[in-house]
Amino acid sequence: MPYRWTHIRIVEPSIPHDRTVHQPFSLWWAALAAADETMQGGPLVPAWLRLFSAHLSRSDTVRLRWGGDLAESAELRRAYSALYGRYFSRALLASRLGFTDFVPLRTNVTRLPNGVMIRRTSKGDIPDWIAWDPATGSYCLCEAKGSLTGRQPHFLTGQPTCVTEGKKQFGRVEVVDRSGRSLVTRNWVAANLWSTDSRRRESVSLLWDPPTDGEAIADGERREHADGIRRRRIANIAMRLGRLGLIGTARRPGGTLVRVKAAPDRDGMPAKVSTSNEDDLLRPIERPATEPHEGTYAAALITPFGIRPILDADDVAALKATRKSSTPVMLFGLSVDALRAEQAIAETWISGQGIAAPDGISLFDLEHVEIDV
Repeated sequence: MPYRWTHIRIVEPSIPHDRTVHQPFSLWWAALAAADETMQGGPLVPAWLRLFSAHLSRSDTVRLRWGGDLAESAELRRAYSALYGRYFSRALLASRLGFTDFVPLRTNVTRLPNGVMIRRTSKGDIPDWIAWDPATGSYCLCEAKGSLTGRQPHFLTGQPTCVTEGKKQFGRVEVVDRSGRSLVTRNWVAANLWSTDSRRRESVSLLWDPPTDGEAIADGERREHADGIRRRRIANIAMRLGRLGLIGTARRPGGTLVRVKAAPDRDGMPAKVSTSNEDDLLRPIERPATEPHEGTYAAALITPFGIRPILDADDVAALKATRKSSTPVMLFGLSVDALRAEQAIAETWISGQGIAAPDGISLFDLEHVEIDV
């Protein structure tokens, strides 16, 4: 999975100066976000199964740039811009800010198992997800945007219209605990200005944190809240994994578990576009692994034809047969070592074969990893 260079700007009210960097970004983060969205009930879009190669520019293999003008018609351009905006926004919020356990918001009310409720308070669009910030012990409301028509100076130094509109959406929901107390949230708009072969500018990803009101979660309650959103995220995935035992409080995976082994490599390391050493420009969370990865997963195959959970001997036989296919196949895994929030994996593992994230979800290119059951 290749890296692509992009500008990343982070705006926080508590910090007097914006943070803007030009960095390589691993597309494995975006593929993992797409896989998790799919497993939580989103539509299966075959484009990301080909590691975005169907749409990435072939004339510029260094920058984050889409081929042509992303699509032939204006309608398809808008659709792909929004879809990839969703995937890349989630990926950046996870990789750059460390957020975990993204749960898509329902139209009116979303409930977490610990009694927390996210409910609509007025008409209009609402944020895309609620997630957890382990660093601050708080919930985060997140909104994704993708733009082909925005202006680069607005994304690099100003406030583009899509961010202004995105910020309004946080005022249309409230997050309350089981007693009805309003909880403080971090509210992040993640907006992406795309570059294409037809629009040969630099791509920019903008992460913006509007201020919010509410009561902070007490230190002694944070573990319960972290585990509540982890449990809800797992329950969303459990249906497509075919493992209803994960929904209960015991969170028993049941069925066949898949052991994945992957050796590190430096495949896809970013080509330099500056005199700086490329490793210095990669955040620690995004540097290719130097040690092998081993993990045990409740797993599912994701192919252009659908999702197949690995539950029994027939599924294992299909898994092994699929490895010989020329069709692109991903192996999605939910780590049995991270079913509870306190079991967080210490570091992200990322290499040419796949990615294993701290909140227990992983994605591997089936052709390039060893599997055992």
